[in-house]
Amino acid sequence: MPGSKSVFVSYHFHQDEMFIARVRYFLLKQGISVYFYAESPIIIASQGWRIEIGRKLTEASALLFFCGSKFGDTQMSELQEARSLGKPIIFVELPGGQRAPDLQSCPACVIDLKNKTALDENVASICAKQCCFHLKQPWITEDDIPDGYPFDYEKAIIDAYLKDKIDLNFVSQGCPEKWPRVKRKDPSFANPVSADEIGRYRDVDDGNNHETKDPEVFVAAISDFPPEGLRRRGMVLSLAGPRSQLHFNPYDRPNPFRVGVLVSGGIAPGTNAVISALFQRHNLYAAKGGYRVQVLGYYDGFQGLLSPVQPPPLDSHILEGTFNQAGSIIGTSRLPAFVDDDRKVRDDALQEAVTKLIVDDVKILYVIGGDGSMRAAHVLCKRIDEARRDISVVAIPKTMDNDVLWGWQTFGFESAVEKANEIIHQLHVEAESNPRLGILQLFGSDSGYVVTHAALASGLCDLFLIPEVPFSMRRVWEYVSGKLQNNAMESIDHGSHAYRSHGLILMAEAAVPVDASWYLDSRDLALTDDEKSEARQYLRLEYWDNQTPLKLPEDSKRRIRKYLGVDQEGGFESVPTLDRAEKGYVREYARFLRTKGQTPDGLRSAGLKLVSGVLQERFRKDTGRLPVDYWRDFRVFTNEPRHAIRAVAPTSSDILFGHRLGTLAVDGAMAGYTDFMISQWLTEYVMVPLRLVDLGRKRVPEKGIFYRSALASTGQPADLI
Repeated sequence: MPGSKSVFVSYHFHQDEMFIARVRYFLLKQGISVYFYAESPIIIASQGWRIEIGRKLTEASALLFFCGSKFGDTQMSELQEARSLGKPIIFVELPGGQRAPDLQSCPACVIDLKNKTALDENVASICAKQCCFHLKQPWITEDDIPDGYPFDYEKAIIDAYLKDKIDLNFVSQGCPEKWPRVKRKDPSFANPVSADEIGRYRDVDDGNNHETKDPEVFVAAISDFPPEGLRRRGMVLSLAGPRSQLHFNPYDRPNPFRVGVLVSGGIAPGTNAVISALFQRHNLYAAKGGYRVQVLGYYDGFQGLLSPVQPPPLDSHILEGTFNQAGSIIGTSRLPAFVDDDRKVRDDALQEAVTKLIVDDVKILYVIGGDGSMRAAHVLCKRIDEARRDISVVAIPKTMDNDVLWGWQTFGFESAVEKANEIIHQLHVEAESNPRLGILQLFGSDSGYVVTHAALASGLCDLFLIPEVPFSMRRVWEYVSGKLQNNAMESIDHGSHAYRSHGLILMAEAAVPVDASWYLDSRDLALTDDEKSEARQYLRLEYWDNQTPLKLPEDSKRRIRKYLGVDQEGGFESVPTLDRAEKGYVREYARFLRTKGQTPDGLRSAGLKLVSGVLQERFRKDTGRLPVDYWRDFRVFTNEPRHAIRAVAPTSSDILFGHRLGTLAVDGAMAGYTDFMISQWLTEYVMVPLRLVDLGRKRVPEKGIFYRSALASTGQPADLI
């Protein structure tokens, strides 16, 4: 995809900034670099800023000049500079704004928006599309989701939208200006299944002459988020459940009413319970409605939508007895081209998937998957709408990491923690009987919910490491060696054993030490080229060359670079101790260290090798910290039971939870709701707009009660930098 074009955005500060931020977002999604300076006038008056402006204008392919109600002095100086450089200029005339300045002195064109009644998201898309046309940049349909993860927690989203106006930075990342609401197609006929058979219709007020309504649930239930503010801003979720009026009318069809289901990502306990519930609920609607229904199982996830073969319909014989079984009866796979970095490849795959659904005559598609699948489902729904097809897309969250937003927890998570707890107890016996240090790597591509829950539930771990909380191997070694030596001394004091010690560490698969650069080329660790490459990509060390905060003192920057191994001059022993402020800068940097989607295999294995290898090396060589000869032969062993945990049969609660989600997903889809995720939120089951789900990826709050309780359980320090 072409990506060499760039624009310099010029506008009068505090005028239509929300709209301009949205235009910037759409341009970025097209691969166009955008310089968008949105700092305060006090900062921009500096000489350094003006030098920066000149440099950015020189690099830009064109100047994008927004014509508001007035032109500021800074804006006019930018225009003059662009003209002196002979840069093409694209004027955007806004409603109520001035006409574009003199067009004769340089190449220029005009995007006329003066007749638009509102500068909404749709107009921003039109503006960006016309800008691409003038830049001769091919336009690819925008996919409406942030490239990264603006939010880590639901409360942060609620905070952002409770303000009078959402922060400009969030809009420029792709967040909608207003709280998204679930979409519903026109319900046109009565539900053939009575409330006695299906459960109370959620949209009927039985206490008020059977009047219909769309029941809603406030997104928060604590005093910090008062109902008045939530109601005024429409911050609600639609209550899940059967409706009295349906959208899809399967009657008088020559062919069966077809729906499809696919499973994306890794397997999770309870997946088959969801599939069985979808099948049963659709057959109930069909039996009472007097029509035929077929539930097509798209094998191997989204790849099934790229296959020319029509999937076979599921039947009661295939599904019999599977609801409590492990795995997925229709298979699964990771997302293929649907998440390719090349947007042209991604767009072609999505268009092919839409065509496949049309050819297969599918009216509802159920997507069972994690955060990447939620995004793919939303984008697929957008492509369907653009094709003007009456096909609904409904998502059901499935992830062992428990990192999908707006869910109390995902099905299979409880089963995963239970199995992890069992394995921890087994490995503790191994480590204690033949004294050594065990390191257990569990799920956690971007969040540490499984690790933290398992650490707290077992009570047998000495340390747990998760992606949300940065750590260095220096501090890990100091803590682990000290604790193991204390354990050894206690064994002597109790008189029951000779000098001996053991320990157990839990870590998530994307838990990588911030000072990993010191160890990547160590012969003792023997990392492969792929592992080194993945680790370096993850660490994004270029941050310390060109992305560090302006307020960071140069002396602190040098000390941090040395601490992290970005600068290794003087060797390992010359590394300084960071002060509190410098640790704060490291934590700020660590916020950018995120994996998108699943953890790359190279990064997963690199993280485990780094933690286990550095500790093993230190036991053999650090004679100063552990002076007793006992430690020279002390062993570190590792275990990776991820696949064993995925493959366990679901607990009874996960079976019931999965069945409930599948049942309610059908109720919502048949009633005409689309582009939503079915979930349990607070005390209710709700339909969450996928646009809201895609605003981030849930992570363990470092300052939360849950995380602090786990720290207390292991006794590890809160600060490991």
